[in-house]
Amino acid sequence: MSEYKPFENAEELRKAMGDFPEEYVEFTPFKDMRAGFSVKRKYPSGLPFIPAKTKTGEDDSVALIKVVYLHPDDNDGKFNPLRVPLEISVSVWSRWMANHWGYNFDDEKCPTKESLELSKASMKPLELRSNNAFFFDHSKGKIISTGKKELTGSDLLNLIFERHVRTARLIAGDWVQTKKRFYCRLARFFNG
Repeated sequence: MSEYKPFENAEELRKAMGDFPEEYVEFTPFKDMRAGFSVKRKYPSGLPFIPAKTKTGEDDSVALIKVVYLHPDDNDGKFNPLRVPLEISVSVWSRWMANHWGYNFDDEKCPTKESLELSKASMKPLELRSNNAFFFDHSKGKIISTGKKELTGSDLLNLIFERHVRTARLIAGDWVQTKKRFYCRLARFFNG
């Protein structure tokens, strides 16, 4: 078995993943594990999901992406230490609620009541988790998908973000189709 050194912290993992696109902000190392971090990204316009906004127009709702490297020493030989699984998740995250127990609509950093109502009525993207679709291959120094495709850190973040965003579009599309089918059946019922 070739010699390698597992990642001991989030900075080592990030360095191995390469540079991230500028859309991914607020790199935050996790304190409760050896090598894991989160980044945030704003949602694109034109999405069926409407992010809550503050009085100043800043998005309160953003996508939170978490990447966790399952350190071989913490997993009792459950996997090949040269192919370390990555746990990835993405979800809608409120900047305000991450630091507060309730809303204070007088605070400029709080999302407005109106924007919260619009956001709640829109098609929220689904939370996605992947526990076994990606791993870091230390023999190649690369992220690999279970389909054997090599990915950069940017590829991985973009892939999970796009899949997350797509769920809002699919939900909205399915909802529109469901409503159309319902109204067509209702019309046929009343028209004989």
